[in-house]
Amino acid sequence: MLELGEILAAAEREAQALRRTGERPWQYELPVDHLGFAVPPTGLTPALHAWRMLGYLVAERDLVTGQKAWATMLRPGGNPDSPGPGLELVMPALELESPEAAAAFEAGEAAPGLSAIAQYLVRYRPGMHHLAFTVEAGTILDFRAHLIEAGVEVIGDDVRPGAFGTTVFFTKPDRGSREQPGPSVLVEYVDTSGVAAWRQQQEAAG
Repeated sequence: MLELGEILAAAEREAQALRRTGERPWQYELPVDHLGFAVPPTGLTPALHAWRMLGYLVAERDLVTGQKAWATMLRPGGNPDSPGPGLELVMPALELESPEAAAAFEAGEAAPGLSAIAQYLVRYRPGMHHLAFTVEAGTILDFRAHLIEAGVEVIGDDVRPGAFGTTVFFTKPDRGSREQPGPSVLVEYVDTSGVAAWRQQQEAAG
């Protein structure tokens, strides 16, 4: 069995060799778009306060009716165009739930019809929910097919509308094993080509 130091040294040598040659054996190179956090309605104010201390302010917010969820994107200084990953707070839109489902959520219980984010918060604690990568505009369908061909388990039968005018899909966490661990976090892939049009609509709506 290789020692950890040997494994890391080999990986470092590979990276150095690729930097020297400029070779890119991978087909895709995706930047991180944002980190997503599941937040209950009662936790929104404390979450905003905590991230504000680090300079992350509300840049944009959107109601994703298809997922019955509010998405609030935080960026440094509240600038929507700030470079680098954002912090997305995802909160159940209880106003879109049935009275029975909303009451069950408030009681910490699951109920038929509850949104995915509400079910997550019932089952798990608030906190880190997903990691999102930006897919090059117009390639999300091809990239999704590429992952399926590689054996990655995707969620849903197709891409779907996301927050802020994006198009998205998710892959399931792969718990793997101690010997072959997988990415044990929900991963989202985001096509941001519709964001500019969404922002224009928001400005026009006032």
